[in-house]
Amino acid sequence: MGEHLVRSSPDGALLAASLAFAGAAGLGSAVAVRDQLPGEPFGISVPLSVPAGLLAGWGAGIAAPWPMPVAADFTS
Repeated sequence: MGEHLVRSSPDGALLAASLAFAGAAGLGSAVAVRDQLPGEPFGISVPLSVPAGLLAGWGAGIAAPWPMPVAADFTS
């Protein structure tokens, strides 16, 4: 009684979606570095280069901050 029925393996569709999100974030990061698109969420700017902003988790003009796709992969 009271046992939780949780599968140890992730759902295939959820895993595919999270990996696609991580891949899209990686591609967005590469394009942001190539085109030097700085991150300015909510209009807030920080004095970081685009690669440094990505590594710090700030994100870039077309790239999600890296904690988001990492969290999506770990929760799937």
